[in-house]
Amino acid sequence: AGAGVLRGRSMPDLAFLIGSHLTYHVGAHRLLLSYPSIDELAGCFLAAVSLVRPAIPIPPALEEAARALATELDTRVQGPERDRLHAAVLAFEEAGARADLAHWAGAVERCAARTGYLLSGDLAVAVRLIRAESTGLLAPEETIGDLYAFTVSDAFHALRTELGIAIQP
Repeated sequence: AGAGVLRGRSMPDLAFLIGSHLTYHVGAHRLLLSYPSIDELAGCFLAAVSLVRPAIPIPPALEEAARALATELDTRVQGPERDRLHAAVLAFEEAGARADLAHWAGAVERCAARTGYLLSGDLAVAVRLIRAESTGLLAPEETIGDLYAFTVSDAFHALRTELGIAIQP
């Protein structure tokens, strides 16, 4: 972390910022680091699907970016990775699923806020930083509302127990 992040921050502030940031480095969440807008994410999704279904219609606004990325993916996604992509696209189609990228990105943002809150242990810090640092797709109040619900959830208390920081009755 750079001096701009570290200077003048309390330990709970740093714990929240680091926890929320690290969430974006886990698995598929990494996509949001490279493709932070819905249009960029949609272009990436369509590029990957077009490797399996080349005739898939791509909206004109996304076509140039999706085709360029598809060309790059075509050279890099080979062998077992290509087989997994093919299976995933087929399963997606067979399930009749629709891509709701905004919902997925919002879920990642909520996960990041929850992780930061869990590590900081301070709801007031989490709320303050979400309001001050919010740059995501969700409105800060939506993320904060999710944290309030998370605070009283069984999942939150199970995680605190797992970390050895649960409040004992």
